[in-house]
Amino acid sequence: MPRSDTAELVKELKELSGLTIDQIGRIFGVSRRSVHNWMRGRRMSPPNEERLAELLAQVRDLPSDTPEGRRRILLSSKNGRSLLNHWVFSAPQGAVLKVKALSPKDLLGL
Repeated sequence: MPRSDTAELVKELKELSGLTIDQIGRIFGVSRRSVHNWMRGRRMSPPNEERLAELLAQVRDLPSDTPEGRRRILLSSKNGRSLLNHWVFSAPQGAVLKVKALSPKDLLGL
């Protein structure tokens, strides 16, 4: 995937999902700086490119027409874990994640 395409897909994920840069970084196990770099066209690893495509497809399929509605779906707890937390803890095999729990502030998007 060309760098500019990757940058546009990361931006689309952010815009459609209503998630913050920090939350997107947690999904991929990277820093906010890495997400900003991807949005500016810096290289993303092939496993992260695959994960991006999968997550974006899932976000596009969420039953809401607004970023706020999709965000609400992503952050709502179902069986004790939100879809966002599921994504954070379900990285591809072999990936090393730097995961920290989401705070109430993160969950509310403040």
